[in-house]
Amino acid sequence: MVSHGGRIKHFQGRWASCDTNNIIEFHPRIMEFSAAVQDYIIVHELCHTVEKSHSKAFWALVAEHMPNWSGYHQEFGAGEWWGVLMLY
Repeated sequence: MVSHGGRIKHFQGRWASCDTNNIIEFHPRIMEFSAAVQDYIIVHELCHTVEKSHSKAFWALVAEHMPNWSGYHQEFGAGEWWGVLMLY
């Protein structure tokens, strides 16, 4: 998994993104999450350098690098945090 760069971007409706050139962008508010959730977001986006879609192969790759990913995914992916992002 190799990224060709990273930057901060104010998204409307997402926390991070990996483009076709494997440049990863992060919303600045991910810094408000715990270090473990930040690690999950980074692993998630790095996995997109190999698998672009959220296919079974993608999630297997995430699990290979972070076996306990689902708890972190639930922490940032739903509930109050989504509303915070949409208001930002």
